[in-house]
Amino acid sequence: MADSDLWPLIHRQRTAVADMLEGLSRAQWDEPSLCRGWQVRDVVAHMIATGHTTPRSFLGGFAAAGFRFHTFSAKQVAQRRDQAPDELVGELRETASLRKRPPGPPQTPLSEAVLHGADIARALGIRQDVDEEAQVRVADFYKNTQPLIGARKRIAGLRLRSTDTDWQTGDGPEVVGPTMSLLLAMSGRASALDDLTGAGVGELASRMPDAPRAR
Repeated sequence: MADSDLWPLIHRQRTAVADMLEGLSRAQWDEPSLCRGWQVRDVVAHMIATGHTTPRSFLGGFAAAGFRFHTFSAKQVAQRRDQAPDELVGELRETASLRKRPPGPPQTPLSEAVLHGADIARALGIRQDVDEEAQVRVADFYKNTQPLIGARKRIAGLRLRSTDTDWQTGDGPEVVGPTMSLLLAMSGRASALDDLTGAGVGELASRMPDAPRAR
């Protein structure tokens, strides 16, 4: 599949996340996600904002935020985070028919839908449906991605191998597990380490954002 043909996959994954959200209780919307400092509703607000972002609106908003990405994201989230759950689900469904995206690689909208869906599902302990093809495409994208995600340096010198797809990458001590768990670990979600095995897990754990520093 060419990068230009990713939109149907992106739209299916956004719809799958909206389907998952339909089953949440009101209390679950206020639970913390795997995104540090964000509740479930904040993650959904961010996903909606991403679905409506164009290169022009991104550059304008980024400049207004003093070229600080986290400030920019926080402003986007604040615009929608207090909406009712059914309104948030409805807006997320609307993005399934859109082909807008911020500047950057075409895989970014797909990775956002896959990763942030997992940020919600894993935190709440509920089922998440993700196309195998979507998982592999995001894994291939993350392995070379450094800005924001930090995956390239995090997995340097390690061999990652999936147990549920044919995906693998790198050389060195092995880290083995489901593709979704590898994706979460690559993006710095330490909770996914419990799903992984192999001689390289300890080294990967030491590279997590909250890993204790050696003294």
